[in-house]
Amino acid sequence: MKFAKLSATGNHFIALWPEDAQSLRLSDFARKYSRPDEIGADGVIAPLPSQESDFTFSYYNYMGDPVPFCGNAARALPFFARMTGLANDDRIRFSAAGGIYTARVEKRGVWVNLGGIREFVPPSTQDALGGKPWALVDIGVRHAVFFIFDLREKDIFRVRDEMARFFKLPEVHMNFAEVKAPGRIFVRTLEHGYPAEPLSCATGAAAAAAVHAVAQGVKEVEVETRGGTLMVRFNDDLSEIWLWGEVRLVYIGWLNL
Repeated sequence: MKFAKLSATGNHFIALWPEDAQSLRLSDFARKYSRPDEIGADGVIAPLPSQESDFTFSYYNYMGDPVPFCGNAARALPFFARMTGLANDDRIRFSAAGGIYTARVEKRGVWVNLGGIREFVPPSTQDALGGKPWALVDIGVRHAVFFIFDLREKDIFRVRDEMARFFKLPEVHMNFAEVKAPGRIFVRTLEHGYPAEPLSCATGAAAAAAVHAVAQGVKEVEVETRGGTLMVRFNDDLSEIWLWGEVRLVYIGWLNL
């Protein structure tokens, strides 16, 4: 069976052709072949047939769990569809949780329209819990965003645990951000339910960028992650968010199942 391994800002995906993906139990396949001693990846993606768009987004993480939406996978799948001819135009529409998404494939990366902010709760110094130093942003995936100093050197697992002692933290992805300059931030993310820190979380980067954009009054934010650079653009009322990041083919391989 033919497959492609893709990299999107430090996240690696095993991409399957739709006819093969439909013949497999994807949860079991992802759990087995995402392991480092097999192909090794963050999970398995496939562009499944759709009657209302170019394809339907399908992603199973390395634990074998279905993931309704992921910003890095949402860039990798359009890249794969265009690369293989499954989509015949650089502008691609795909179906996923939350509706129809639009992507634009370029030579070195992919733009994807994430839609708009569903919920935005800014940080506050006083609330019913005695203070809430994080912002809550729902961008199709719910994120809490903390801005801190010296982020690169921080043990963010320890920071999260220390905050949990004083605050009632929501069960969402936790994003730690540091302002490098107006319109430029550095972000690290701990995803809820995942034991390891990813090299990047694209929706987390977009959530942190939204908080920074509101605070600084900017419409474009460059987000540095440990896996690479993402660009996030906003319209005036945050009802439209475009996310760009590099996507590349690592290799094409074959499996004997």
